[in-house]
Amino acid sequence: MVHDGCVDDWSPLSCPNRLRPGCPKAYGRIEGESSFPLTNFGGDTAYTGGQSATARGVMGNAQTHCVQLPNTFAFARGATGQSLTDEDYVQFADSLIRNQDRLIVQSWQALSDINTSAMRDLANRLEALETENLKPGRLNPR
Repeated sequence: MVHDGCVDDWSPLSCPNRLRPGCPKAYGRIEGESSFPLTNFGGDTAYTGGQSATARGVMGNAQTHCVQLPNTFAFARGATGQSLTDEDYVQFADSLIRNQDRLIVQSWQALSDINTSAMRDLANRLEALETENLKPGRLNPR
């Protein structure tokens, strides 16, 4: 079926300017288009994009899913009506790798900063974890 130049109402790929009827577009809320593929953290773009859900839900997109974990988390929190605080990010990080939560969140926060010495310090601390016996969090089953 063709509507508004789109081949199929149910295929967002056939018409990039239109998603399923009644499903709001949150394009670029998790990861901007086009953007350099680095982890995005902070701001309220992803969270408020998730909050734009209707009865049929909301759809977000990302090209680099693993890299965009902080913003995907923020989007999901907005979509489910949950809070998004620093402590929420800490709990999420702990669910990825136990007992490294604060270091992970500090590292995400540093990515959007301009303090390169703090970035180097955090990178060194993360690299030092390679020799440790890391414990997977609840979202990282083994």
